[in-house]
Amino acid sequence: MLLDGTLNRQKLGQIIFSSEDERRWLEQQIHPYVRDYFVKAINELTAQTVVLVVPLLFEARMTDLVTEIWVVYCSQQQQLERLMQRNQLTREQAQARIQSQMPIQEKVTIAQT
Repeated sequence: MLLDGTLNRQKLGQIIFSSEDERRWLEQQIHPYVRDYFVKAINELTAQTVVLVVPLLFEARMTDLVTEIWVVYCSQQQQLERLMQRNQLTREQAQARIQSQMPIQEKVTIAQT
């Protein structure tokens, strides 16, 4: 935690992207909560169309919540550069984040089936 009580995202990132066990433990805690939140929110909506932005849709096994899957992607180099710039990460830190996810081409392939 930071002094203002907010989550120290940089420190958390260092922990979970340097240890697969820590990342998996955290995901086991968070993904069920996120799923429950989405289910509740979807059930409360009256809109005919709802868009969920879920970067870890496949990894979190939430594909059953949607009827269409759109994968928006860019080249790995562009992804790396954007991540480094946005989060002020080193190349190695950014690569660790990218490598912790399912490869983007695999997501594209699954989404098309």
